[in-house]
Amino acid sequence: MKSKILTLGLFILALAGSVFADQYLALQLDYDGERFVSNNIELKEGDYSFPMNSIQGYRLSIVNLENSEIYSLMFNFIDSMKSTSSFMLPYYPDAKMLKITDASGNTAFTYDLSSYANPCGDRVCRSYENYLSCPQDCPKGFADSYCDAEKDAVCDPDCPEGSDQDCSEEQDTVILIISLMMVVIIIIFLAIALSKSHEKLRSEVSKIQGFIRHNVRKGYTKDQIKEHLKKHGLQQKKIDRALKDL
Repeated sequence: MKSKILTLGLFILALAGSVFADQYLALQLDYDGERFVSNNIELKEGDYSFPMNSIQGYRLSIVNLENSEIYSLMFNFIDSMKSTSSFMLPYYPDAKMLKITDASGNTAFTYDLSSYANPCGDRVCRSYENYLSCPQDCPKGFADSYCDAEKDAVCDPDCPEGSDQDCSEEQDTVILIISLMMVVIIIIFLAIALSKSHEKLRSEVSKIQGFIRHNVRKGYTKDQIKEHLKKHGLQQKKIDRALKDL
């Protein structure tokens, strides 16, 4: 029996919404039967619970400084006459606007939340932040539409060409590295080409030596064989190399 009561209690708590201990926006909204009027809105700290969503009715939404929706809630009033409702809404450091629309999608109420915004420090460099306004989120050398030309060994991609000395030094280093790499590649290429040339020469000399040995066994002298090879267009240095290595 106790377990059933406990289960029922947990179910009721789940229906009531999740409870949190953090900052939240306390909104008191008046409705005069035709339009909404914000009676009061405050940033508070403490335990709060998300309000339950209605199936239909008005839609409350919060958009951030980049105009993206970050929270929404459906709610309704018990009657269509004058009434007041209180909401505990989650606090977002980058919240910009609270908006309420009716069932047809028409805007019924808006409230500027930018005065409560404090997104600096959330480790996200947003489009409206830069190194000057929030170095915690936009570190040096980050593309944030702000040129930090200070000499600090960090090239800022937002600086015009020539305005950040660090970029020039970085470019010089890159050019030096590329030049050294090209020199190494050329040396390797020449070494490979020279190796192939030597291999080809050894192969040709070996063939000449085979020809000389064959004709010496037939009774020809080396001088006769040498003259014969020269007449057939062989280079003198190749012939001399073949005779020397015999």
